[in-house]
Amino acid sequence: MQLNASTTKMDLNKILDQVLQAEEKQIYQFYMDDREVRGSIGEILDKMQAASEKEGAKKSKFTGETVIQLIYKPEAMFRIRPITRASSTLEGHNEAVLNVAFSPDGKALASGSGDTTVRIWDLQTETPLFTCEGHKHWVLFVSFSPDCTKIASGGMDHNILLWNAETGEQFGKPLRGHKNFITSISWEPMVSSY
Repeated sequence: MQLNASTTKMDLNKILDQVLQAEEKQIYQFYMDDREVRGSIGEILDKMQAASEKEGAKKSKFTGETVIQLIYKPEAMFRIRPITRASSTLEGHNEAVLNVAFSPDGKALASGSGDTTVRIWDLQTETPLFTCEGHKHWVLFVSFSPDCTKIASGGMDHNILLWNAETGEQFGKPLRGHKNFITSISWEPMVSSY
């Protein structure tokens, strides 16, 4: 079969469906020279050409009449693909995000940053709820209380601050006493009585 170098994986799927005349539509993976075709055939040919030039071949091994084996196999519908891009981005910090913590109920996220702030995010709308200011240096750790109502944060300023997760306001004064920066924060698990 003669194919153009611009033929994509989707084009190959359509061609294979016509050739196989299958009753149920199936998605296939295609391989050339043990390389998966994810974009077009031309992209794989370019990679194969670059690899042969790296090995010292001076003459192009591909011409308009070069026969290349194309292997296909069914792609399972339940196949787990590796994460290759972010599915969502929460923007707002002015410096690097150094730590994040999900609330135990999964509805909110707290982030600590090099910009000295703690942000509380609504995960359902992917928007910032509050920006908590009070640290004097990088915020290295954040942690939700088991009941989701408080957040503890600590960092390079040697202080632990407590925040109301529902209003973003600081509880009381900073907890001082550490001689070095805070390296971890954890809440005692909530115990329910029967």
